[in-house]
Amino acid sequence: MKKVLYFTTTMVLAIVLFFDMNIACAPSDSNSHKYPSSYKSNCIRIMSYNILSDSIGFDGLSVNTRESLLKGTVKATSPHILCLQEVSGNWYKVLKKLGSNFEFTAPIRNRLCMCMTPILYNTQSLTLIKSGIESYTCSFDSRIRCISWAYFSQKATDKRFVVLNTHLSIFDKNQCMPLLQATQLLELVNTLKDKYSCPVFIAGDFNTKQRSEGSLDSATYEYLTLILTDTRLSAKNILSGKEKAACSPINDYIFFTGNATVESYTLYSVPVLKALSDHFPIFADIILS
Repeated sequence: MKKVLYFTTTMVLAIVLFFDMNIACAPSDSNSHKYPSSYKSNCIRIMSYNILSDSIGFDGLSVNTRESLLKGTVKATSPHILCLQEVSGNWYKVLKKLGSNFEFTAPIRNRLCMCMTPILYNTQSLTLIKSGIESYTCSFDSRIRCISWAYFSQKATDKRFVVLNTHLSIFDKNQCMPLLQATQLLELVNTLKDKYSCPVFIAGDFNTKQRSEGSLDSATYEYLTLILTDTRLSAKNILSGKEKAACSPINDYIFFTGNATVESYTLYSVPVLKALSDHFPIFADIILS
């Protein structure tokens, strides 16, 4: 029964995606009018997705009811790097069965001090060289407010790069916790960039908007983009589904610094995924220079 449900979900995702994806906010000279279900052999696809924990306080549904949707999404999009947020203990059990090609970049911790922002990677395409986890010094919960990072080599090209995954606090006008976290994040980005001399990509739920909906909502975004580049703004092609346009205000981003070309940015806003999370996954197809 589970295999039938999984196969059905995957097929539904593929069919919906084929008919529902469209160009949104794309450059006027864009010559691509198809969702990039595949990518160039030298591309790296980095995905970020807040999958909404099932823990009390996150208002998430049972993981069991959403497991097939997540597996179908990963199979349909085939990311090389999977940066997830709000990963509870129950989600970890699901992710361990995601497939033989995917592994965590760091060991799973116990429930009291586990990292809820893990990175998974495709072992057939990438080689993990080094990884780590750093908690924010300014935080009420080090499980969810932390930074996972990993240093990779792309097997096809032997080019190297670093990926960070994080989830910042919500901005409160009476305190600057997310800005303090952003400062620590940028310090780590600069340290890793200098140490490994390669491009660095930073994915996650940043709880900030792009120059919209008031100064408080955009403050963290404006601060981060003094140093980092938003893949959505630098992509050759920008795509999305009809459920939500790629230019809509969101909290999820993939930033980068260093030499790289963003072939495409996609907001995977397929209606069926509204049953999985209050976020849609995003991903960027990148060629390392």
